[in-house]
Amino acid sequence: MIYRMAGTQVVLLFLSMVFVASGVPVSVHVSGANRMKEALTRNGPISCGIHVNDKFEAYKGGIFNDPGASVPFPFHADHEVTVRGWGVDAYGTEYWIGRNSWGNYWGENGWFRIVMHSGNLGIETDCISRVGLN
Repeated sequence: MIYRMAGTQVVLLFLSMVFVASGVPVSVHVSGANRMKEALTRNGPISCGIHVNDKFEAYKGGIFNDPGASVPFPFHADHEVTVRGWGVDAYGTEYWIGRNSWGNYWGENGWFRIVMHSGNLGIETDCISRVGLN
C-alpha cells in the first residue's frame, strides 16, 4: 500500500505473516536501508533490534533523529521493534515507520518514525525478515 499525504509519500505494509518452507518458518538477517526496503516489500513487516536511549524513551511524535547517539560496537540491541514501512517527508527526508511494544501512550499512539540512513539507534543494523530474499 502506498499512501500520499500533502507532500509526503508513505509506504506502509500490512501483509500476512504466514510463511513456511518444508514445514518450518524461514527467517534471514537483513541490514541496510535497501535490503530492509526489499524485505518489507516482499515479505511484510520486519523485526529490528535497536539500542534505546533516553531521547527515544521520551519520544512523543514527529520524525525521531538522534544521529549523535552512541551505539555500542560491536552492536548489540537492547530492544526489538517492528518496522512496518517507510516514508518521505515534504523536505525529502526518508524515514522508517515502526511499531513499539510500549503501549499507545508512547510516541504516535504506539508508532514511531525515525530518520533513515543515519545510524539512529542502530535500526538498520540487525533486522530479521520471516522469509529470505530471492
